[in-house]
Amino acid sequence: MDIDPDLFVSVDRIGGSGKVKIQIPDILCLEWSSHIKMVIVHMSNGAKYYLPGTVTFWGEFMISSGFKFVDVDRTNWVNAENVQWVETDPFPRVCFGGKFFCSMRGTKPRLQETVESLLRANPSIAVKYNKKQKWSLI
Repeated sequence: MDIDPDLFVSVDRIGGSGKVKIQIPDILCLEWSSHIKMVIVHMSNGAKYYLPGTVTFWGEFMISSGFKFVDVDRTNWVNAENVQWVETDPFPRVCFGGKFFCSMRGTKPRLQETVESLLRANPSIAVKYNKKQKWSLI
């Protein structure tokens, strides 16, 4: 299967600026915004774009298109290829380097499942364990 890396998105949330083509491998994460009822696409260069529909639809779309996206929170799907590390202390989050990160779900079984999914998709992700509560994720 050939993987098409192109995706057309909107520069603004109402679509008035038209479409722009982005590269899916450059996406860090897809974030659902209940305030604007759209998916915000966060890019590796710091840009933000918008997609109509639900974050689950777009996350599943990315997976079925051959990309390694993982559902890490009810509002966030991350591109596992771009994840650099996962922190579990003090707040569970996925980090992409720099200042950009997104949250993960908090129950121990769900966190463990999420980290295992991320590591299956990208074994080079570093995991910073929660030593304070004396449990590890894997």
